Amino acid sequence: MGSTHTALLYRVESKAFRLINSPPRLTVFSLFLTADLLHLFLFFIGIFMLTVLLILLTACLSSSCGVFLSPLFCPTF
Repeated sequence: MGSTHTALLYRVESKAFRLINSPPRLTVFSLFLTADLLHLFLFFIGIFMLTVLLILLTACLSSSCGVFLSPLFCPTF
C-alpha cells in the first residue's frame, strides 16, 4: 500500500512540476480574448485619430478660412 501511494504521489508531483515549468498554452478562448482586445484597441485608436483630425480641421477652418474655402464657408457681408 505504501509503494502505490508513493508512486501516485510521485506522478502527481511530476505532473505539477511539468505544469508549473511549461509555458502557458494558448487556448481558443485566450486567442479570441486577445483578438477581441486587439480589435477594441484598434477601434479606439481609430476613433481617437478621427477626433483629432476633425478638431484640427475645425481649428484650421475657423481661424484662417483658407484662400480656397473663403467664399463657401466665410462669407463677407
